[in-house]
Amino acid sequence: AEAVPSSVPPQGPTDTAFAQDIGFVSDNFVSHDLNDFPGQTVVGPNAQPIFAMDFDETATTLYAIDNTTRELGTYNLATGAFNLIAVVSGIPVADNISGMTIAADGTAYVSGLGVGMTLYTMDLGTAVATPIGTDAARGLMIDIAINCEDEMFGHDISADMIYSIDIATGLATPVGPTGVDSNFAQGMDFDNSDGTLYAYTYQGGGANQYGTINLATDRSEERRVGKECRSRW
Repeated sequence: AEAVPSSVPPQGPTDTAFAQDIGFVSDNFVSHDLNDFPGQTVVGPNAQPIFAMDFDETATTLYAIDNTTRELGTYNLATGAFNLIAVVSGIPVADNISGMTIAADGTAYVSGLGVGMTLYTMDLGTAVATPIGTDAARGLMIDIAINCEDEMFGHDISADMIYSIDIATGLATPVGPTGVDSNFAQGMDFDNSDGTLYAYTYQGGGANQYGTINLATDRSEERRVGKECRSRW
């Protein structure tokens, strides 16, 4: 896997992406075109420690979890405000909630970090999490993302590695190194219109790279776009 830094000239799709700055530079919820990370627009202020978020399968509702209050809610895409749904249950209070991803069939998955990484499904109406399985070696799997083919991937910032994750067991298999020394909270998601995985890789001190992840050199373009579902950006 290879991260393409944001210094690459703008190219590719102009779908809208959303991101949360968690305090080093600002406490803002922002939007930007996929091909123009520097050209961000501030949607509104939001100071909540939200590490896990994803759009639903219709690409209209952005779900998120506050890691401190353990609340599941949704973003107001016009203001950046967080709207509470329910308090998360089923994940140990001591564990960090690091990632969320929603499959094309509407199944929501959440990653919790404690002794390793535990993969859960979550009811988006009640915030009840049900464990699938734990990979004890992957305690810093900072985010997860799933594509239209129900293939899940995760970014482990201990190894600076991308992993494929078995959604039936939670076990992770290495894909390759990102080449970026990442730390703290990160984010990534698929553009379901073409199967590209985009990632924000944060190194600390305000330094952040944004680009795409090469998941497999043997995966053809035809396979990547063959099963299209609505973009979640």
